[in-house]
Amino acid sequence: MSFVRPLPPSPSHRNLDEFLDEAFLPPVAASLDNREPVLEFLLECSRAAPLLLPLACCNAADAIEILSLGYCLSDPVFLTALGSSSAGGGDLGPLAAAVFCGMLVGGLSGPIGDSYGRKPVLLGGLGASFVSGLAGSMVGGRNLLAASRFVCGIGVGGMVPALFSLAGEWSPARRRGAYLTAVASGWMAGGLYAAVVARLVLGTDRGTVAPWRIYLALCALPSGACAAWTASAVPESPRWILARGDAEEDRNSPPPGG
Repeated sequence: MSFVRPLPPSPSHRNLDEFLDEAFLPPVAASLDNREPVLEFLLECSRAAPLLLPLACCNAADAIEILSLGYCLSDPVFLTALGSSSAGGGDLGPLAAAVFCGMLVGGLSGPIGDSYGRKPVLLGGLGASFVSGLAGSMVGGRNLLAASRFVCGIGVGGMVPALFSLAGEWSPARRRGAYLTAVASGWMAGGLYAAVVARLVLGTDRGTVAPWRIYLALCALPSGACAAWTASAVPESPRWILARGDAEEDRNSPPPGG
């Protein structure tokens, strides 16, 4: 069963919000009694899951990259490798701030998404985060690691506007708040991933490879996985396509999940 029905082949009096409201509502929901709103909501969520779950995971990957270095700063092996001279890595503050400086730059990507589409910007941000995250697990020295974290921040900051624009523009009007909340909740899931993996990896004996390098690599992998998943499962925003005057492309594009 397809996730949403394609746009009608001819102009209709319905606006995009009305179309999405109908598209996300499974046909069986029309026969439900008005006293069964919970069941109707669950049916709609099951139809929206193939689209919203990848986006929630993208938000989780965002959180993982932001939080990962904070756990490394509590690892004595990491502090020694970077030549920290103060307890707790207090002199590594600029390194910890690099990702946030990058996010300030990446956050300016909104106009790029308006011009070229939400999905390309989201995929570009995920790709930059993945590649720079892996690079950070292999470089040596503060400066190279700070550079990789800065580029990672550009990717993270760039994908946030595109991510929530895409989620909001695909969500039906009557459930938009609930669906955006679900996507935003992915951030907390990412925080749990970063904490659990840190507990399992940091402070352990991993032979010739420093545990913090393994940890940073494991924190980069979700961005790469989410990029591949999003590329195959999430279509471009219909609102962006219609705003670009390319409704014909939207009508002919395959439905997500189908």
